[in-house]
Amino acid sequence: MVKLKDKIETLGLEKEIVADLHRLNIYTVRELWECQKKTLKENGFSTSEITQIKVKLQLESLDLNKKKYKY
Repeated sequence: MVKLKDKIETLGLEKEIVADLHRLNIYTVRELWECQKKTLKENGFSTSEITQIKVKLQLESLDLNKKKYKY
């Protein structure tokens, strides 16, 4: 299971998405988890890229905007 302090690379996102997140100074799962979908959209992320990010987070029981899920 991924921890919030882990680097975003541990989520298995595409390299291009990781590079774009680094450009926004997002390096950890926590920083990504705290991010809002609107912020990603405003910074040029496509709907499919945002969906990929959400799916990868949801596989770890997390989501954008500090949401957590219990399974």
